[in-house]
Amino acid sequence: MIGQVKTQNLIFREIKGSLALKQMPKSMLFYGEAGLGKSYMIDYVCQIMTARWNANIHQFYGSTISDKVVRTTLDKIARSQKPAVIVIDEIHAVKLQVAEIFYPVMLENKYSSRVGMRTVNVTILGATTNPELLAKPLKDRFWYKFQLKRYKATELKTIIQDKFRCTHEASLLIASRSRGVPRYALQYAEMAYKTGFIDGHVMIDVPAAKDVFNLLDVDEWGLKQEDRDYILLLADKYGEPMGRNNIALSLGIPLRQIEENIEPYLLRKRIITRTSRGRVLNHDNKIVQKIIE
Repeated sequence: MIGQVKTQNLIFREIKGSLALKQMPKSMLFYGEAGLGKSYMIDYVCQIMTARWNANIHQFYGSTISDKVVRTTLDKIARSQKPAVIVIDEIHAVKLQVAEIFYPVMLENKYSSRVGMRTVNVTILGATTNPELLAKPLKDRFWYKFQLKRYKATELKTIIQDKFRCTHEASLLIASRSRGVPRYALQYAEMAYKTGFIDGHVMIDVPAAKDVFNLLDVDEWGLKQEDRDYILLLADKYGEPMGRNNIALSLGIPLRQIEENIEPYLLRKRIITRTSRGRVLNHDNKIVQKIIE
């Protein structure tokens, strides 16, 4: 795997140590912005768990999971007497009464069924884009908490070239406009590959990549039209803070999209600043100055 080196090293150490001690790996929480590979990391761990521990995988979404479903699943796992991995996406949305069921499981890496007094090994893996919404008792019980970082352009370049035939220049161009997010890099590369294929090319080149960015209106900084609309909206406030709900209503964009896809990058590029009263545009930022000229 490319990127997230520290996270990978810790995962490898935990898995090797657990194998040596004939234990199940401890619970792991993966968090970070959308598109950074949380699900990919979890899938990788699950593949190892399936291959080395012959574990069954049970997948849930925090927004839909119920206490009845959890208890039924745990009892089913206990009856099977096979190790299991419980994967919970959007774990920040898990209700308190559901989260409490997992507490003893996470502490012991085991579940003891009330029926038949059976005990089985269980590892819990969670993923979220909103770790601040995660209940503290639940977050504290995760043994590992991995924050996935944005990727370097060189790492994205390698990811692109591993999957597509692409010139050096084109892969660098795509990587530089992908905001450090592998999902964006692969989406842009896929579109550029199809664009070139239509024109009879078997390799992504710079013209094909530029054609995609022109069609999608993605500029040299990786900003999309919705990002620029956000910036221009704040520019009209002349330094006055604006809350996210008002921004979402004004732009006609779902609040979740602003929280997960727009603001993280603008904050990272120091285009905007958080305040207690809302978001403020940094007018001295060179990107801001170019956009509002």
